Amino acid sequence: MKFGLMFVPVFTHNFSQGQALREVLEQADCAKKSGFDSLWAAQHHVTDTEQMFQPLPLLARFSGDFPGMTLGTSSLLLSLLNPVDVAEQVANIDILCGGKFILGVSIGYREKEFQAFNLPKKHRVGRLVEGVEIIRRLW
Repeated sequence: MKFGLMFVPVFTHNFSQGQALREVLEQADCAKKSGFDSLWAAQHHVTDTEQMFQPLPLLARFSGDFPGMTLGTSSLLLSLLNPVDVAEQVANIDILCGGKFILGVSIGYREKEFQAFNLPKKHRVGRLVEGVEIIRRLW
């Protein structure tokens, strides 16, 4: 059996981003030293009173700080994103972490996120399916 630690790195506006990053890195370091096999990051947008590190830059940072660990997105909101951009960014992170990246995607559920991207929520299933097809074709 393998163990992974998922990060939903949310912090309030009155909390310094630098301090939040240090805490996330300390937690990831503790996970590696404790024998965890993987580190995962989630995604949300427009979180109002909170801020959140986006998963791909955070996982790119993890790739340099915690070599040998499997890295992945626990819920990349593919139905909101450009699949060509996702394919290229994820391919780069996969190289950075030595081929140990797993792309986990999700359909999204928060109306506020779809509004922020000016996308109708009713098209999320089609966008997710199409996104996966495009990414597979590009890889």
